[in-house]
Amino acid sequence: MNANVHEIVSFGILIVVLATAGVWDYRTDKIPNWLTLWSAALGFVWAGIAGMAGFGFESTGGGLSASAIGMLAGFLPMAIVFFSGGMGGGDVKLCAAYGALCASWECTLGCLVYSFVIAALMGVIIMCRHKIIGRTLMRILSTMMTLSAKVKPDMPTDSPRVPFGVAVCGGGLIAGVEFLLHVKMPWS
Repeated sequence: MNANVHEIVSFGILIVVLATAGVWDYRTDKIPNWLTLWSAALGFVWAGIAGMAGFGFESTGGGLSASAIGMLAGFLPMAIVFFSGGMGGGDVKLCAAYGALCASWECTLGCLVYSFVIAALMGVIIMCRHKIIGRTLMRILSTMMTLSAKVKPDMPTDSPRVPFGVAVCGGGLIAGVEFLLHVKMPWS
């Protein structure tokens, strides 16, 4: 482990933010703005302080720019999914705040990849628990056929929900361990 002060403190802050967001999303189906917006602001403040104090950022040229790039790496891909109707705005803001806090685009993209893998696994578990695997597969097939006909699919709203904030919590922690604490993962 060869993490600098900025990365260790950032990881500690991320643990608190992600755990809060995960629990909040699981219980209420929402991620509050006060959490995401204050977390993003804290990410910029901490990156600025760490950059001026020399706690890392030797290779990136500055804490604020690294934080801004990390925030964009979290926001842009998730905004595309949001505007296509795939998730809520709180999930987008949480991923943007994650990028601002970790101040690393690599860590942020790792968080997104791990989060989508975890969300997919959660979806399979939810389908098995609710015994709706066949119904879900038929809906996927129907949607694909509708999209190929260039018609907007009529999506039912009675399906169980996957709390993506919980997936971001897990994915963000894995990415933080890998990229901020520099722990080599078995799949790396």
